[in-house]
Amino acid sequence: MPYCKVCRHEYAEGITRCPDCDVDLVAELPPEQESSVAQGYVRVYVAENQAEANIIESTLEEAGIKTWDQAEFGGVSEIPGLGPVSREDVLVLASDAEKASQVIQQALADGKMLE
Repeated sequence: MPYCKVCRHEYAEGITRCPDCDVDLVAELPPEQESSVAQGYVRVYVAENQAEANIIESTLEEAGIKTWDQAEFGGVSEIPGLGPVSREDVLVLASDAEKASQVIQQALADGKMLE
């Protein structure tokens, strides 16, 4: 069975590309690597789709809150202590979690997420 080396999902024979990650599938998964760089991040929001996640991340970054960029950390799909991470998860440093939640709540109340 082929696998996606980014999200690590298994696909049926004959499928050659991961529809979520847009990468070629591989016959065997590489060993999982723990990323110490990604440790210390927490999930503050789960978006309905990648577009919504991008809007929320932009809103947080405009407020001076650094968000976790999965591509920046080599496509890590699981963070020790946090578990599986999808493209729709919005992560920030634990120290910024409370402020991030407030920014997200205010943006939702103001209708900014609909733009």
